[in-house]
Amino acid sequence: MIDEILESGGDLYQTILPEGNLAFRYRLLSLREYNVFRKLRSNGILNEYECSMRVFERCFLGEASLLSDDMPAGILISIGTLIMWLSGDCDSFTLMEDIDRHRLQNSPNSVYSYMQAAIVTAMPMYTVDELESWNREKFLKIFTIAENVLEKQREGYNRLTLEKVEPGKKKKPAHGIDFEKENRAIRKHQNSIDLEETEAKLTKEQLRKLNQARR
Repeated sequence: MIDEILESGGDLYQTILPEGNLAFRYRLLSLREYNVFRKLRSNGILNEYECSMRVFERCFLGEASLLSDDMPAGILISIGTLIMWLSGDCDSFTLMEDIDRHRLQNSPNSVYSYMQAAIVTAMPMYTVDELESWNREKFLKIFTIAENVLEKQREGYNRLTLEKVEPGKKKKPAHGIDFEKENRAIRKHQNSIDLEETEAKLTKEQLRKLNQARR
């Protein structure tokens, strides 16, 4: 199940039928696939039921030929019709609802969306699908290179900072540890040790002069 989700890029759909405890997992059509099936249907090459059945067979994540012969064909046709609906057959109201949903999921104010936009702007050879296939380290590396490009190409371009992400929020030390404070303490302690070692090597007269100088 997890492998199927990963291979589908997370775009995995499932229809569960309480009768018989059946679960059908499938993907949606690509825009190109949807347009081909839509034209075949509108030109009468495939009728509505044939089109839905072909769509089901193409998108079903399993072997359609292994499904029971006793299963009513209407179930598979209904799922194929649903796939066509989700792939592009929906009405304008549903389309706008889906756009609003994706706008919320891809807010221009989110850090990821900002970084993604910076990369595809500075390096248009990369696609969104490519970006999503990278691991975190590669994504950060390419983003910082993209910032270098944008800084040279666009006068006044400002790099991403914590203030942009969370205005007014002060930067916290990594893992809750103030490394600079720790380093200062280590240096102070080290200086104290060095001073003690130096004083141990001084004569009594030199120590007396050193104490007078400290006062």
